[in-house]
Amino acid sequence: NFQAICAVYCALASSPIYRLKDAWSYVPKKHITQHDMIKVIMKSTGNWKNLRRLQLETHPPMLPYFGMFAQDLIVIEETTNNRANDGSINWDALWRVNTAIDKHLIYQNSPYNNLDSDASIQRWMNKELTMSGKLDDEWVYKVSDNVVLKDKRELGKDIKPNLKTSPKKRTMSFFKSK
Repeated sequence: NFQAICAVYCALASSPIYRLKDAWSYVPKKHITQHDMIKVIMKSTGNWKNLRRLQLETHPPMLPYFGMFAQDLIVIEETTNNRANDGSINWDALWRVNTAIDKHLIYQNSPYNNLDSDASIQRWMNKELTMSGKLDDEWVYKVSDNVVLKDKRELGKDIKPNLKTSPKKRTMSFFKSK
């Protein structure tokens, strides 16, 4: 599931999480190694060359990263004219769009076998998705500030206030530092 890998990686690379240097120091080495491997895969340099290669090497069933597919379609649309110079339809441009879509749709033709529905996991996922949809960037950053302060207190480091944090009040009783 490359879409999920990308979502998790982007969340871990987000400013509120990435800045938690003290918290990151407690992550076991084997997980840091895995994170570093995923970081290499998710590099967008070279037109996502590492991710493209890995997706091509992975046999279906597989869920590709949609963002790369969308980027490909945008590039085709932006770099080609849908009409030829004489005003007729540019079939080459339309064929390129068709080819990109076909490459993506092929993964829908391979079913996942032997998967059972788990109602408790589905309820948990729905609850988490509902809750995460209510969070905004400012709130998440404020929680990150609280974690930084708590880590510094527990590690006995000097605490410096973060002047970037918005003065808006948030209700976060279960995240407040002690």
